[in-house]
Formats: sequence, structure tokens, C-alpha cells
Amino acid sequence: MKNWVLIFMLPVLVAGCKTDKKDTSKLNIVLYGYDSIACYYGNSIELTDLRYGKITDSQFMDTILTNARDRKPGLIVLKPGDGASVLGNWEQLDTLFKINNFENRKIDTLDEKEQKFFNTTSIIPWLKEHEKPLNLFLPKEENEHIVVPTDKTLVVLILNEQEAYAYNGAVMKNGRKYSYEELGLCLRTKKSRSGFLAVLKPGEKCSYKSTVDMLDLMTLHKVKNYKMESPTKEEQTLIDELLETKVE
Repeated sequence: MKNWVLIFMLPVLVAGCKTDKKDTSKLNIVLYGYDSIACYYGNSIELTDLRYGKITDSQFMDTILTNARDRKPGLIVLKPGDGASVLGNWEQLDTLFKINNFENRKIDTLDEKEQKFFNTTSIIPWLKEHEKPLNLFLPKEENEHIVVPTDKTLVVLILNEQEAYAYNGAVMKNGRKYSYEELGLCLRTKKSRSGFLAVLKPGEKCSYKSTVDMLDLMTLHKVKNYKMESPTKEEQTLIDELLETKVE
């Protein structure tokens, strides 16, 4: 899950290292790297509801998402440390919260208390100094969706942990259902085409595990160019219809 297509420069709107002692509506996520994270609400003095886990642990992430839906934090702050694969982990988390309709998200540095408590340092100052780009597989704009006029683009609507619906180009109704195994065979034949792009779109009811499994499928079949975004209204309607269809 390390190959993403779109390039998005690190925003300069990175907040300073001040600790807001009054804000209890923020969900803070410290990224250690190696898929490990720590989550807490509020400020770095109280560390409310502190939890540790891995983003590859679907049960842990479902718990984090469920708590976030209940608490309704006004802001989700992702704070990358300096561990291995921390940028890839950040991209995954940012995508996860986006497709679960948590619109207010930002990236920030760790304050001094966080760096001491979690025993890690922020990678952001180093990135700003070296002007390192971040590879995001998200649209540049919140409402931007991929236009697919050619057969070089495969749109994959993720239905559940076993099935997906995929179509080429812009004609959504011309696609069909695939098992993950069938989709893997399809990707093998298409990935070699020059300019091929897979656009992955998890439905509203799609689980975190289903999304991770689909990203793993891209890695397994060595698909270099892919991105993830939310489905259009028309695509979501089709997803709902397909999920209601009884399997024969």
C-alpha cells in the first residue's frame, strides 16, 4: 500500500506547538510509524480516553470510528512522528476519516508534552525544511471526482469484504460484479497498459477491513497507479442496489 498517484505538497497551514487547554472536542492521533498509533481527545495534558493500537487492526479502528461518531469531535488532528512508513500511515488515516464523512481534518506537529510522553518527534519540521512532497491518493478538492473517458481507467466500487463492482471508462452500467479473486485477475491484464489508473471507491456502508483488503489487492497485483475517493451519488445508488440484490 505504498504506491499512490497524486502529489500534494505539505500545507503551510501547520499550527504551532501550543497546547489548547480548553479544547475537548479534538481527536488527536499520534502516528508512530510501523502502523502504530495513539489516539486521545482534548489536550496533551489530560489525554482523555487515550488508546493505543494499529491501523491494520480492523477491530481497533472500528472502535476509534465508533467513538468518533458518538463524540462528534469538531476537528481530527493527525500528528506524524518520525517512524518508518509514517507518511503512508497518515495517508491511510486521512482517507479513512474522509470516506467516513469527518470533513474537518488537519495535519499538525506534536507539542513538547506529546513528544516526551509518546517518545517520538514530529517529522513535519524535517519535511518543511526539505520540501518533501506527500503522495496522496485523495482528490485535490473535496468534491473532485475522477472523469473516466477512456478504457485506461478502471473504477472499482467496493461493496463488502468479498465483492466489488468495476467498470471501465465513464459508462457505469456497463460494469459487473467481481469477487476479489476475479478482480485480481482483471487487474493483472489491465495494469500493463500505459496510463492505467484504478479508482477505488468504498461505499457508505463499506467497512474499514474491506477498504484495507482492496488496498492490499492493489499491492498484491503490483498496481502502481491507483487512488481512492468517495463515490458519486449515482455510484452510491448503484452500490445500495447491488447490496440489496440477493446472491443466487
